Amino acid sequence: MKFLAFLPGIGLLLTASFAHADAAVWSLQGDHNTVYIAGSVHALPASDSTLPATIERAYAAAESLVMELDMDDLDPAEAATFMLQRGTLPADRTLASVLSAEQYAAVVQAGEQLGLPASAIDKLEPWVVTLMLTQAAIARSGYDPALGVDQQLAAKAQADGKSITGLETMTEQLALFDDQSYDQQAKFLDLSSDDVSEAQRELQTLRMAWREGRLDALEAELEREFAGAPELYRALLSQRNEHWIPKILALRADDQDYLVVVGALHLVGKDGVIALLQERGVKLTRLQ
Repeated sequence: MKFLAFLPGIGLLLTASFAHADAAVWSLQGDHNTVYIAGSVHALPASDSTLPATIERAYAAAESLVMELDMDDLDPAEAATFMLQRGTLPADRTLASVLSAEQYAAVVQAGEQLGLPASAIDKLEPWVVTLMLTQAAIARSGYDPALGVDQQLAAKAQADGKSITGLETMTEQLALFDDQSYDQQAKFLDLSSDDVSEAQRELQTLRMAWREGRLDALEAELEREFAGAPELYRALLSQRNEHWIPKILALRADDQDYLVVVGALHLVGKDGVIALLQERGVKLTRLQ
């Protein structure tokens, strides 16, 4: 189940005697403030949902949060309306008609395994089916989006009276998928049709790499996620990162301290947020 990080293996067996870093958090200095940048995983299991100490420290120091979405202002009804209006196939098309026979068979098999019969998905565009399969796979794997880093920090901020702003809106995120051609959507769906056991392995790989601050492992996961899909890589990752950079840089002009939280895979690699900031001459310090 590819792209689970966007809502991530080595099944490493960790022992108490093996030392690791904590989850990666960076800071950059403004004229009168500090901006912290942390990576998120969007779902965690109940058995491992405690926030890492580095993220807790950055949260405590920050007066405001900046996230991919403004978690204070999410409207599920708006998202549902968008998906209904933009994610339904024309009357003369079915999912089977926009996929190859092999792709359709794999999707039907994955859907049946996850409790999504063909009748429930056959009038939906491939990108909507991808999101449905991903959500179902996360739930079957024992991971809970309500325990994800984003949701936990948003709940803390709401309780503590800290403001939350978003780098994007929900409809902007959904449009990233809807704007892709059927061929690209089909490729996205094809890469997201693994079985539940594979989804569990990928989720554990991302979770452990994130929690232990293993940037090389996160980058390897990023490359694996988008292998053979350069158009999707540009649309879902590199272009979004570029759009975020001016907004992050603008935070340095404020007087209050900020914590910026985005998906962990957005931070690594040559097109990642950290590399893009460094290209612009920004000095970043990793928290220890």
